[in-house]
Amino acid sequence: RINGEAILTRAAELYPRSRGMITPATWNCGSLKYDLPAPEEPHLCRFHIYNTVSPNSLFADREYLKLCFLLLMKECELRFNADTLITSTWLNEEARWLKFFPEEFLSSLTPAHPERLPGMTVGSWGFLYNARGCMNMKYIRQIRATGVLPFRPRTGKCSFAAMRRHLADPV
Repeated sequence: RINGEAILTRAAELYPRSRGMITPATWNCGSLKYDLPAPEEPHLCRFHIYNTVSPNSLFADREYLKLCFLLLMKECELRFNADTLITSTWLNEEARWLKFFPEEFLSSLTPAHPERLPGMTVGSWGFLYNARGCMNMKYIRQIRATGVLPFRPRTGKCSFAAMRRHLADPV
C-alpha cells in the first residue's frame, strides 16, 4: 500500500528542482512573463503563465495575481509603449482565471478547436499538473473516461485600460 502523504511530501521536496529553466527568477512579473513585442505588433504585450508560488495554488490569493498583472502592464507600457494584453492558454477556459479579466477580454476569446489536438506546451496541457507539479489525477481520470480534454487553448486580448478598471473592482 502506498503512503499518499509521504508521496506528497517527497513531491514538494523534489518539484522545485524539477522545473529546470522555469524558475521564479526567469519570470519577469511574478507568475506572469512577457515576450519582447514583435516589430509588426509593438503595442501587444504577449504573456505566459506559470505557477511560481507552487506548491500553493495560483488562485489562492487574488491580490497576488492582480499585482502580477499590474506589474506586467506597467513594465510593458514603460519599456515598449504597449497598451494591449494577449495570451493563448488552456486557462482561458478556467472560471477562476477568467474572473481576472474584463468583458473586453471575454468577448475576444477565440473558439476552441475540438477537432484538433492542442500544441505540446504547458500552455495547452498545464491542467494535467496540480499546484505541486504532480499529475492532476482528476483530469487524467476524466480524459480516460471520456476521451475529451476538459480545457482547450483559446486566445484572448484586452486593453490595459479595461484590465486596470476591472482589477480595481472587487470580485
